[in-house]
Amino acid sequence: MGSVNSLYHIEFEQGYYQETITKTFEQYKKDMGKESLCPECDAFVAMPDVKHNYFEEAENIDGELKSHWLKTMKCFKNFCKPTKMQASLIANEDIKKDSDEEAMVSYGIAPYLSKWSPYHGALYTVVLALAKLAACGCDYRNAQVHFQEYYKMENQDQCPCCGNAEEGKVEEGRRMAALLGAYEAVKGFGLSYTENQEAVNLADAFLKECYGDEEAQPEFRTVAMNVTKRDHIVTTAFKKPDNKIVRFCIPYDKYDRPIYEEAMKTYKKFHKMVKNGYIQSAYAVGIGGTMEALAKMSFEKEYGVRIDEDIRLEQLSQKAYGAIVAEIKPRDIRHIEIPCMFLGEVIEEPVMEYHNEIIELDDLFEV
Repeated sequence: MGSVNSLYHIEFEQGYYQETITKTFEQYKKDMGKESLCPECDAFVAMPDVKHNYFEEAENIDGELKSHWLKTMKCFKNFCKPTKMQASLIANEDIKKDSDEEAMVSYGIAPYLSKWSPYHGALYTVVLALAKLAACGCDYRNAQVHFQEYYKMENQDQCPCCGNAEEGKVEEGRRMAALLGAYEAVKGFGLSYTENQEAVNLADAFLKECYGDEEAQPEFRTVAMNVTKRDHIVTTAFKKPDNKIVRFCIPYDKYDRPIYEEAMKTYKKFHKMVKNGYIQSAYAVGIGGTMEALAKMSFEKEYGVRIDEDIRLEQLSQKAYGAIVAEIKPRDIRHIEIPCMFLGEVIEEPVMEYHNEIIELDDLFEV
């Protein structure tokens, strides 16, 4: 399955999601076959530090939104570049020239989450890639999924853990945890990993365009591809003042994984709203959270946002991987069939308003 080495001798540290990842590994062996496993390797999968849970980290905002928003845009500057869409339109030989369909490709990365837990990081690269397709108006179902890893190894021709070196076991454990996280997500969404060479080549070209040949690349990323109707395509830019802004969230279990059945329902019903023309613009929440999403949706046409007074600051900064922020006309709010959070409304002034606080869009753009 891809270029990630698979192992037979694998030890999981006790605690947190140990029981869950062990079951995933057993299912992986059944699906892939023992012939795909390296019998001479050992790996140790360490559990993440639950006392410093990445998903529960709460920045001390001290009631001031501006400083935290600026910090968010600065920290994720390389990931927060303005864009009209979170997926790219690509050429596809299977689509006829006179067709009303377009092929889309998106990618998911979670470098900071992966540092805390490679398992969760890789899992959410799949979620993000699919959420981006959904936000752009593409049905996530039947998407082709491709994984790429970028783990530095001294010798690419042999497993780094051979020789039973402790550091090798831990490093290979990180790679194995990432593989199992991504594998679990693909299975959870009812999809399959692709090794279609054309799809792989498209994914490689897309990622090279995103990252170039820089070495500072995410260790694990996912590329997702699918086809959608041209008139279903949704862009990220806010369209009109007075439109409402909501966030469609996906629920998580006690191990900080998405509840796949509910996530699938959310994306399916969201696509139904897209087809009915209710979604004016949308953005899949990722590495920069809801604040990044609102800023990116505002930049192109320089419309601002009046954030609802009932929204708490921590709700804007919380990790909400896989959620989708969407712009909807006031009259179409009644058509929402999935749980959502009302964030506010689009305003003509190029500012972010929250209570008595004003943030200029130029300040966020130029950070």
